[in-house]
This record gives sequence, structure tokens and C-alpha cells, in this order.
Amino acid sequence: MSRRDERYSTDQLIKDSRFHRAALEADPKVIGLEPEVRALEDRLRTAQTSTENAEYERMKRLAIFTRTDFDLDWEVRQVEMDALKAVHKKRQAAEYKAVFPKGLDGIIELRGEAESNAVRTMRSALGDNLPDLEQEHGETLEVLCAASAAAEREWKASEQKYAETFAKEVKARVELTRLFHKHEGELLRAYPAQKDRVRTYFRSRPTTQEEPQQGKANPGPKAVVGPAAEGAPKA
Repeated sequence: MSRRDERYSTDQLIKDSRFHRAALEADPKVIGLEPEVRALEDRLRTAQTSTENAEYERMKRLAIFTRTDFDLDWEVRQVEMDALKAVHKKRQAAEYKAVFPKGLDGIIELRGEAESNAVRTMRSALGDNLPDLEQEHGETLEVLCAASAAAEREWKASEQKYAETFAKEVKARVELTRLFHKHEGELLRAYPAQKDRVRTYFRSRPTTQEEPQQGKANPGPKAVVGPAAEGAPKA
């Protein structure tokens, strides 16, 4: 008979489990099958809560990373504006080229650890070519670099944690759906040649069939490519 498998959402599988448990409880002949359904349903519910908590944490870390990345970019832009003033807006001036050899975009298109390293290189060049600007912006830049790099590490760790947690939820789905299949066989043994009766122990699918969930595992940092992707920092 056609039933959902672990690709379908946890919410739908929990509904299936509730229905199945109620049907078993209503039949003294097979009521002994109900406790193991309840145990796996509880396990799935716990796994779902863990996934939701991990999802919140990854969004929180992404938001922090996005903000720290913006703050660092903003300060670098201020440095570039001051550098242009110092060289009378001549981008080909040796001092400007030494500080921004790839232009402003060569730095702010980066993020996290990579941008922090580029900014530190920029600071060194400021000290050699425009020391007044290094003195004015240097300490602020260092604080922002450290914050951005740390935020990136914490975001990546939260993404990994989410992937691991979601995998456990999928495992719990598999265990529950396998139990459904096991019970189908046991019910057919309890009621030989009565497939129509056995079907009544399992919830029917909605009229509009739910699309299977192929998995919402961690897309990975490289899959997040700019503010348009859930407000993520640039790639």
C-alpha cells in the first residue's frame, strides 16, 4: 500500500503516527503494537525540536556575520574616501595604488577571514604611505577585522551543527517509516487476506499530494552568495 517515507515532512509523519497509534489502540487484538510507535514518534518530535533550535542558531549567526561584514566594509569605504582626499582624488597616485592595488572592490568583495587579511595588508600599506590615516582608522579596523573573522567561524560552525542535527531528524523519520512497514506485515498476519482492513490502520494521503522533502541540509557557506541569499554576506 502507498504511504509516505522519510522524504516527507516530520509534521506529516507525526500525523501519520498519531493516526496509526489511535487505530492500534482501538483494536484489542493489536494494541500491543502501539507503545513502540509512541516511542519512535517521541524520538522524531525531539529530533525536530533540535533541528528547529539549530535552524534558529544558524540564522542568528548569519545575521551577526552579515552585520559585522557590513561594518567592516563601511570602515574600509571611509578609509578609501579619506585616501582619495589625501591624493586629491587621483586614483593613479602611487600612495593610493599602494593602499588599494585592486581598488576598493578588491577588498570589500571579500568577507570574513579573507577580508580581514586583506584589510590588515591595507593597514600596513597605509602606515607606509598615508600614516595619518593608519593612525586614524587602524585600531577600529583591527577590531572590526577580528569581529568579522570570528562571526564567520561561528556561522560556519552553526551551519555544520544544523546539518548534523537535520541528519538525525531524517534518521528518526526512517526509523518511524520502517516501523509502519513492519506493522503492515504484522497486521496482515493478524488479518490474513484482509488488505482493506489493514489500510484502515494508516492515514490516507491528502487529496493534494505533498511534495517529498529531499532534505534541507546545510547548503554550505559557498552556496550563500550575497545579500539576496537570506541576507548573507557576499561570497
